[in-house]
Order: sequence, then C-alpha cells, then structure tokens
Amino acid sequence: MSIPSNIAEGCHRPTDRDFAKFLQIAIASATELEYQLLYARDTRRLKRAQSGPLLVQVIEVRRMLYGLLKKVRERLRRQEPPGDAAPPNA
Repeated sequence: MSIPSNIAEGCHRPTDRDFAKFLQIAIASATELEYQLLYARDTRRLKRAQSGPLLVQVIEVRRMLYGLLKKVRERLRRQEPPGDAAPPNA
C-alpha cells in the first residue's frame, strides 16, 4: 500500500519538486518491500516459487518509478531559469 499511496499523494502536491520527493519515498518503499520478500523467503514464510515472481514484479515497479522520477526531474530542469542557483541552505 505504501508505494501507490506515496505516488497518489505526490500527484496532488502543488509542485513537481514535491512530486519527485514522494516518488523517492515510493522507491524506498519498493526497496523495503523487496527486503521483506527476501526475508519471508529466507525464513521460509514464503516459498521460493511464490517469492520469485513477486520479487521480479517489485523490481520492475521500482525500475518504472526511477524512470518516472527521471522524467519529473527533467521537467523540473526545463522549468528552472538558466543560471538561477538555489540559495545555499534551500
């Protein structure tokens, strides 16, 4: 639930910078889920035959999130005026 919840929350934030932040959180949640699946497999709470396809799916979701984050960051770069540097503590 954490992955899509963070994507949904980020979509309704006012700026692409906010959206990017929530995409990063969703990526971290995907990594957390990957670990949980590995843990469940290693402790035999989940059979290898069950964990394999789930791991493939969560890795694919994370890959797609990285792609979306890259697009959002590219859009952010296009929005920033050239030579406009952020203040040091921004």
